[in-house]
Amino acid sequence: MAWFIIATWTTVYFVVSTKIEKNALRLK
Repeated sequence: MAWFIIATWTTVYFVVSTKIEKNALRLK
C-alpha cells in the first residue's frame, strides 16, 4: 500500500513542478 501512496505523490509533484516551470517561463 505504501508504494501506491509514494507513486501518487510522485506523480502529483511531477505535474505540479511541470506547471510551475511552464508558468515561470511564460512570465519571463
